[in-house]
Amino acid sequence: MRVDIESLAVSLGGRTVLQNVSLSVPSGASVAIVGVSGVGKTTLLRCVAGLLTPTGGRVLVDGRAPGRLYGKGAMAFLFQEACLWRHLTAQQTLDLTFRLYGLPSKEDEIEKLLARVGLSGFGSYYPHRMSVGMKARLAIARAFCVAPSLLLMDEPFAAIDPLRRLDLNKQVQTMRREAGCTVMWVTHDVVEALQFGTHVIALPLWRSQTVQLIDLESLPAIEDGANLPPEALAMRARLLETIVGEMPEGVSADMLG
Repeated sequence: MRVDIESLAVSLGGRTVLQNVSLSVPSGASVAIVGVSGVGKTTLLRCVAGLLTPTGGRVLVDGRAPGRLYGKGAMAFLFQEACLWRHLTAQQTLDLTFRLYGLPSKEDEIEKLLARVGLSGFGSYYPHRMSVGMKARLAIARAFCVAPSLLLMDEPFAAIDPLRRLDLNKQVQTMRREAGCTVMWVTHDVVEALQFGTHVIALPLWRSQTVQLIDLESLPAIEDGANLPPEALAMRARLLETIVGEMPEGVSADMLG
């Protein structure tokens, strides 16, 4: 699904969070949203999801308001917490998800989904018996019960150790390519954005600066985040300069809100 953001502005509690953001995300892209804390990454993602009404401008998903996608399995959102149903086992969670979308639930399909995310043999586990990483895996499986056309992720792996986080990111990208869905995700890790993004939105600290969608598809594949090729090093430097660059001429600190 294509996502068009047109002159988007958001003010919360009298503070300007986003200002005049305009960009178009192509269908099938994996877009990382990076920036310092408080710059509006989650706010942007929530506007795309239709969970937050902008102060100005609009968001269109395939030419429609995001809310028009609800209840059809076209959009999935992974929050920082897994948000699982505490009274259901992993298998029951996926079974209910299928039924909520009016689809037949087959035990073999549920087992395949659990196996895809590394939860084979854990179908009888309730959330209180799962580690943070296991909960994140189940949330991924739930999101792909009905392959979404748009997947939004607000740092769902932030509390997970680096090795498991790497594995989960790889899993999401594999399932994204297989489903042909568009993914937009928030991260504080610029290297992670370079490793798993086809594009990146770098939200600048100074809101007077233009927000751009940067194409990463010409970069070589990154196998080791600790050993970046020269092209990736140059892009990392560019992104960091955008994110935490010097105060532009004529801009005062009170413009941060």
